[in-house]
Amino acid sequence: MAWLITDKSDVKIFILYLLMRIDRPVDFVTLNDIAVQDGYVGQIDFMNGFYELKDTNAISSRKAEDGEEMWEITSAGVTAAQTLKSSVMPEIMEKAARSALALISFKHRNTRISSTIKKDSSGKYVLNMVAKDGENEFMNVSLSFDSQHTAETMKNNFDRSPELVYRGLLGVLSGDINYLADAWNYGPEEEKNNG
Repeated sequence: MAWLITDKSDVKIFILYLLMRIDRPVDFVTLNDIAVQDGYVGQIDFMNGFYELKDTNAISSRKAEDGEEMWEITSAGVTAAQTLKSSVMPEIMEKAARSALALISFKHRNTRISSTIKKDSSGKYVLNMVAKDGENEFMNVSLSFDSQHTAETMKNNFDRSPELVYRGLLGVLSGDINYLADAWNYGPEEEKNNG
């Protein structure tokens, strides 16, 4: 990414903003995933910000019906997020919020995924990726490759992060591919400036 949020206050505002936008309690792993998935916030910065927000009661936890600890923004957190000034660009916050909502939507559907590779009659390797919400299939994509190695690499990427593949497909098909352009434009010079 061309922009990395490292300022402590900005990281905390970023986390609070995401919690305000998703507007539902989430478990710690999901909160971590939505904060770091686009690369705007690093893992260590997220952890530090999370514990500071917890210590200042800007976020709080409650037990879900299954006993899992769920995190949500408090009224003090909402006030802080709305009043504190941040150097984070609004478009970055908005892109991150859209990504967070897509990830939450994918996870809360109780999505089941499957992927297979078959060699067709022409000698190509066909990767089929399926995502189901209960019995309803909401994604079924097949891609053909000359190389078995390439097909297996793509399969592994899908199996590891199906929600990112799904989000990428939706982004490309809807024309909202700015996050891809940002990733492609991220070079060594920018890394030096942000690191």
